[in-house]
Formats: sequence, C-alpha cells, structure tokens
Amino acid sequence: MFGTLAAFLISQPFLWSWDSLFGPSIPALVTQSMAIVSVPLLMLWILAFSQWSWTGKLLGLLPFVLLIGGLFTSIRGFDPSGDVWLDPIWVWEPTQAERIAEHKAQTGESGTAASVVTVEPITPEDSPAYRGANRDGIVIGPELRSDWPTPPKALWQRPVGGGYASMAVVGNRLVTIEQRDDDEVVVCYEASTGHELWLHSYKAKFVEAMGGPGPRSTPTIDGDLVFAQGAEGELVCLELGTGQVRWSKNLLKLFDLPNTQWGITSSPLVVDQKVIANAGGRRGDGLVAFEIATGELVWKGAGLSLSKTDAAAAPAPATPATDDSGHAQIAESEQNRPGYSSPMLATFLGVRQIINFDGTAVRGIDPDTGRVLWFHPYENGPAVNVAQPILFEDGRVFISASYGVGSAMIRVEREGDSWKIETLWDNKNLRCKFTSPILCDGYIYGLDEGILVCIDPKTGERRWKRGRYYHGQLMLTNGLLVILTEDGRCVFVKPNPDEHQEIGQFQALSDDHKTWNPPALVRGKLYARNHHDMACYDLTK
Repeated sequence: MFGTLAAFLISQPFLWSWDSLFGPSIPALVTQSMAIVSVPLLMLWILAFSQWSWTGKLLGLLPFVLLIGGLFTSIRGFDPSGDVWLDPIWVWEPTQAERIAEHKAQTGESGTAASVVTVEPITPEDSPAYRGANRDGIVIGPELRSDWPTPPKALWQRPVGGGYASMAVVGNRLVTIEQRDDDEVVVCYEASTGHELWLHSYKAKFVEAMGGPGPRSTPTIDGDLVFAQGAEGELVCLELGTGQVRWSKNLLKLFDLPNTQWGITSSPLVVDQKVIANAGGRRGDGLVAFEIATGELVWKGAGLSLSKTDAAAAPAPATPATDDSGHAQIAESEQNRPGYSSPMLATFLGVRQIINFDGTAVRGIDPDTGRVLWFHPYENGPAVNVAQPILFEDGRVFISASYGVGSAMIRVEREGDSWKIETLWDNKNLRCKFTSPILCDGYIYGLDEGILVCIDPKTGERRWKRGRYYHGQLMLTNGLLVILTEDGRCVFVKPNPDEHQEIGQFQALSDDHKTWNPPALVRGKLYARNHHDMACYDLTK
C-alpha cells in the first residue's frame, strides 16, 4: 500500500515531463486520480493494517472523515479547466442568477429597449460576428498601447450568465447569448456602459461536465437584425433595436438529430438574403440556409434529412438540395457531427464559397445551392474540429485539431468545375483544441495545447514554442497579437518567427474562473467575458 503511494509520488516528475498528444489534460487527470485514491488507501491502512488501538484508529480516521464530510457539504460542484483541473464551486458563492439580480437592483436596469432606437450601419472597425466580419481574428482599428505605467482599469464590468459565446459589437450595441437559470437568453447591451438594453429568452438548458451550462455560439448582427443559435439547436432571428422575434427554428428537431457532446456551437453566417446555420448531420455536410425575411428553408446539405413531420409540412426548397458528392469516404455515424467551428464566406480560387470545417471534413460549399464543391476528410474520435481554417491565395488551406490529431496543409486546385486536393504536410506541431490560429506575415501563430507556437506554413516546421496561455483566444491588430488567456490575462505578443516576444499584459478578468470565451476588439476597446463576468477596457490610452 505504501509502495503504491510512493509510486504515485515518484511518478509525478516523469508524468509532467511527458508531452502527451492530449496536452496536460492526461497528467492532470492522472494526478488528481492519484490524490483521490490515496485518501481511501490511507484510511484502509489505518483501519485494517495498522497495529493501532481502536481508539488510535478512530482518532486517525477522524481527520479524513472531517475532510470528506466538509468537502461534500461545502462544494456545490466543479468547474473544470481546459486541462481538466477541477476547481471547486463553493456553496457560499452566490449563483450567477443572484449576482445578476443584485447588479440590476443596484443599477436600475429594466432590460427594456428604448422606444426609439437608432441602428448604426456596420463599418470595417465593427465586429458583427464571431472573430470579426471575416471570422479570421484580424481586427481593423487604432494602434494599441502595451506599456501602461499601471494596468488599465475597466471602463465597466458586470456579471453575466453562463456559456462561452463571444460578443457581436456594432456601433454602441453589443449582443451575446447567455444561460440564466433554465433559459437561454440573447442579450443586447450598451457597449459604452455595459447597461442591459433588452433580452430575449426561451426555455433551454444545455449542461455538460467540462463546460457546465450555457450556449457556445456567438450571435451575428446583419443590418437591423440579430441571428443567434443556442446550444440545443434553437436558431432565432431578432430585431437589433428591440429584441422582438422575427422567426425561430430548432435545427435538432427540424432534422431529427441528437445533440452533440458539447452542444451546438457554430455561429450563424449571413450570405446575401440567407442565413446559414450548421445543424451537423451524421456524416457532416450539415449546413442549412433559411430566407432572412421569412425563415423559409432555401437549401440543406446532403447530410441532413427533414423529420417526417416537417418534411410533410414544409414547402419544397427554392433551390435543389446538395447531392451525395464526396460522401463515399465518410461513413455515417450514429452521432451528430457538426464540429465546433463556424462557416465562413470567402472567394477562394476565384469562386465565392462557404468554407466549413465540420466534424468530419473541411468543405467548400456553393452558397446559392448548398452543393459541395470540394472536401477533405479530417476528424478525430469525438469530432471536435474547433479551429477556423486559414486560406491562402495560392489554394492552400491550413486546418488543425486536438485529441491526438495535429495540423495539416492541403492544396486545393480547380480546373473548370473539377476540384483536386492533395496533402502537402501533416504533423502534430500545432494542436488547436479550443482556439483558432492566426496568420501574420507569412507565419502561423496558435496555441498548441495551451502553449503559443509559431509554424512555418510552407513546411509545417515549428519555429518556436514559448509562453503558456492555456486554452485562451487570439486576435491580431496592427501587427500585434492580443491573447485573452484562460486565466483571464490580456497578453500582447509581437509576432516574430525567430523568437517569442511578449511585450505586456494585464489581468482583464479574475483568474478565479476559466475564460474560454473569444473576446471582441472594436475601435481599441477590448470586450472580454467568461461564464461569470464581462468587462470593457480601452487599450489605446
């Protein structure tokens, strides 16, 4: 028994020097399991094998009993980090609903929009969607400071509901989606003050062990409308000025699909007069298009089939659904496989198309018909493709995933209506788990299981690996990487393929809670949130 405990201790240095394909999560799980197992082993030794008197045994067991009893009565639950460290949630901590109610009472928020609301036009400096208008994390805006004499103070900070959405910011409107009690809530805030203007709620509560409760998708603002997708498949079209509902659909019910392990996560994409959403499909190819004005179905991917009820009631799509092109190499699964990245619009090799990295492949899709133009299979066991692909003008596409996979560079070639794909390289030098990489001056920067790396896209060679930012998020503006780390720091890194150059940082959100939500950076203002709080900082002063 003591040999087992000694083996636990001796193994620790070797365990933490191991570069697991899954990053630090495996050592963290093993270490915590060892600690948990050690307690009953010690208790068993005291009770069954020690030569102590019964009084001594009872006194020896008492501290363990008190410890276990105290933990059971004082811990409400756990909030795992991206590397699966179990942070306790204490019973004396106020719930998010209690914190939000107290904040509203103090500020006098009513959650009701003004009777006359001016909707401002979208400019290149706005961030109307996930990771910006182009979904590439590259921000147009003023130069930022990184050398404050003292850390910047928040212009405002407030409690928010659960979930891991980012924020869409246009003019003085900020929209996100949260979990509040048993409802998912699309909320519009005043960007300059953090004051709640309106909210739209509906019954939905997705919960899973790692992330807890809450939606994961980022709303999209288009003109005077907002499109938001919840973790249980609810897609809503709302008026930006008032929060009034234009229409809503539940994608999982519409296509008779089970939910995914970590919920529906993809953010809606607006193309022309259509909104594109990712429902999934049991072999991928699960995008679906609806008319913005009416919510009527326009097209659906070949991986989707309408439920019998909806198929009988729904009118025929205005354009043909996709055929089965490209599905021969992808077996149908019993699970829904939408992946966890978001569709994006691009003109690639001279063709306007939607690029979507779902749970089975990266695909180029005709935005008018939903037809698959080209595809490349790429998946891991849990179908967790999260990172947004990076497109190159010469037809290369960079993709990355975690869970033992890594990264690949493929080349797509086009001759008329024919498309050809080849893999240029494939390695494990960058494993993007929750985050998306950034392309800057010909090099790729991304978080490899929480550590920043620089990759040469020509060869896949890793130039360097430095700076542990855990499972944070990256943006690029004016030649500067802005990283919001999992422990709530805002870090500034000068991209340099020869060395890691961190030039400043400050604590933007408390490190008491993990920060997985991608930030938004608009006109020099950093909007940061996690599943507890949201804050705004001016990074130009």
